[in-house]
Amino acid sequence: MQIQAHNDCNNISDFGAFGIGTGLGNCSNLKSLTLNLIGNKINAQGATNLGKGLGKCIQLQHLEINLKQNTIGDLGATGLVDGFKTCTNLTILNLFLKDNKILAQGAIGIGEGLGKCKELQSLNVNLCTNNISYQGASSLCSGFKFLKNIQILKIGLCNNNISTGATNMGNQIKNCSTLQEFQMYLCNNDIGDQGFSGLAEGISSCRNLQTLTLGLWMNNITDHGATTFGSRIAKCSLLQNLTLILNNNSIGDLGTSNLVFGLQKCQQIQTFKLGLQWGSISNSGVAALAQSLSYFQNITNLQFEFNKNQINALGIQNLGEGLKKCKSLQYLSLNLNDNQIFDEGITYLCKGLQECQELKRLMIDLSGENQIGNIGVSAITMMMSKLKNLIFLQLDLKGNKGINYCDKVKLIRKSRKAARSVYCKIEA
Repeated sequence: MQIQAHNDCNNISDFGAFGIGTGLGNCSNLKSLTLNLIGNKINAQGATNLGKGLGKCIQLQHLEINLKQNTIGDLGATGLVDGFKTCTNLTILNLFLKDNKILAQGAIGIGEGLGKCKELQSLNVNLCTNNISYQGASSLCSGFKFLKNIQILKIGLCNNNISTGATNMGNQIKNCSTLQEFQMYLCNNDIGDQGFSGLAEGISSCRNLQTLTLGLWMNNITDHGATTFGSRIAKCSLLQNLTLILNNNSIGDLGTSNLVFGLQKCQQIQTFKLGLQWGSISNSGVAALAQSLSYFQNITNLQFEFNKNQINALGIQNLGEGLKKCKSLQYLSLNLNDNQIFDEGITYLCKGLQECQELKRLMIDLSGENQIGNIGVSAITMMMSKLKNLIFLQLDLKGNKGINYCDKVKLIRKSRKAARSVYCKIEA
C-alpha cells in the first residue's frame, strides 16, 4: 500500500496534523508514504501526533516527510522521530525539517530516534536554517554509528551555527563504513580549517565511497584546510563523482594546488565539480588543476566555477592544455566571469577544447571584465566548427565591449550550425 499526501501552505495547523496522525494509525499495512506539509502552522503537538500515527505503520519501508517552514521546535522534532522506532522495516527515510525553530535538544532527539532505524539504507535529513549549534550537530550524527547498512547519506545543516561541531560530525561519519554516496551541506556555519579537516578525516574512513558532495561555501576555510582535505580524501580511491562547493572562502593558489594534488590518487573520477568563486585563485592554482586532469582518464563531466578570481591569459592557457588531455570529456561547464582573460586567453582555451572530440554539451561564462574582443570571438567560432558531436551550446560574453555587432552575428550563426540546432544560446 502506498500513499502520497500534498497539503502545502493550507494552514492545517495542529488540528489537521492530529487528523492525519489518527488516520495513519489505521494503516498498519502501509509500505510507502509521502507527506508534504510545508508551511502549515504545525507546532510541537501536531508533529508529535504525526509521530504517534507513524509509529503504528509498522510495515513502512519508504517514508518521506516534508515539514519545512513550520514551528515544531525541539519537542515536535523529538516526538515526530520517536514514532519511527517501531518502523523496523524502514529502509529509505527523507526527513525535511528546514526552518522549524529546532535547537540543540531537538537535534539530539532526532539523532537518538534515527539510531533506532537500524535497517536504513538511504537517509536524507535537512535541518537547514534552524539553530542546532555544535552540540546538536554532534549529537545528530551520533546515531549514524548504529546504521550498519547505510549506503546513501545526505545531510543539510546550512545556517545552524555549527562551527567546531563539524569535527565531531566527522568522528561519527567514520563509523559509516558501508557508505557509497555522501552529501553534506554546511554553508554559512563558520566551520573553519579545523572543521573541514575533521570532516575529511571522517570521510577518508569510508573506503567504499563512490559519490561525494560537500557544500561548504562561506565557512572561513583557508589554504591550510584545503591542503589537509586533499591529503585525506586521497584515501577514497573508489570515488567516481566528486562535487566540492567552496565558494566565498579564503582558498588561494596553495590550497587549490594541494587539494587537487591529493585528488590525483582518485583516478576513477568520472564527474568532478569544483566551486571556488570569490576566491584568490590566480595562474598557479589553475596550472596545478590543469596538470591534475591528466590523471583522470575516465572523466566525462567537468564543472569549474572560478568567477571573480585573478586568472589571466596564462592561467587559461594552462587550463586549455589540461582539458585537451580529457579525451573522454562529454560535458563541460566553465564559469570564468570577471577575471582577466583577454583574447589571448580565450584563444588558448579554444585550441585545447578542439581536442575534446567527444564533447556534447558546452557551457562557458566569460561575461564581465574579461575584455574579450573580435579575436576571441573568431577563436570561439573556429572551435565550434571542430566539435562535430556538440549538441548543446551556451556562451555568455556580456560585458565584453570589444566585440562588434558583425562578429556577434557571425558567432550566433556559426554556433547554431555547430550545435546542430538542438540547443544554442549566445549572450554577447
